[in-house]
Amino acid sequence: FDIYRMGSTGKDKVNLTAHPAADYSPAWSPDGRRLAFVSDREGDWDIYSINEDGTGLINLTQHPARDTYPSWSPDGQFLVFSSNRGKGDPDDFDLYRINADGTNLCPIDTTAERAEQPSWSPDGNWIAYVRSTTFDDHRLWLTNTDGAVKQVVKPSIFPINATAPVWSTDAARIYFVGTIPGMPSRIGCLNRDGSGGLVMATSGNDVAPRLSPDGHSILTCRNYGG
Repeated sequence: FDIYRMGSTGKDKVNLTAHPAADYSPAWSPDGRRLAFVSDREGDWDIYSINEDGTGLINLTQHPARDTYPSWSPDGQFLVFSSNRGKGDPDDFDLYRINADGTNLCPIDTTAERAEQPSWSPDGNWIAYVRSTTFDDHRLWLTNTDGAVKQVVKPSIFPINATAPVWSTDAARIYFVGTIPGMPSRIGCLNRDGSGGLVMATSGNDVAPRLSPDGHSILTCRNYGG
């Protein structure tokens, strides 16, 4: 896999990584000048960043563990990511924060549960992420930026597997992928405290939602099967 940049109309595609390794999970810095992503180009899965034109590659994590799901702080000074370092279990992931240059590693959530898919709120105060114990038990959690305060977000709509959280531009609501066993996944939305939940009227099998910068549109991938 390579990472491409293109215009909002789907034209002017540019290959930014152009490497035989697998590159995925791209995340733009708030100013649009750097792109963080995951790659195994040095033999293990690390977080890298590059300039918007593909130059200036930096390995930010440089660790033999699997580091994934990078998310930028709104001021561009930090990244939060998920890693299985230090646990002895390749499926047990924790949350960590680093400076944008890769220095000053700080643990955010190192509980016994799997913690992944972090998303930093636009106001800079919260990180939404997913905790899970089994394949069918994924819950949305919030933590402040140093991990001192953590709380579960209980959807008011119905019991649901919730993954892939993204914030509204005013940091008041969280969009996510919601699934119930035996039913297609759909995009859900709720207030930060879990109230006001709703499910979007889509045909289902939606994954990886992203909001437009103005907060008026949602971009999502859809699995049509096959």
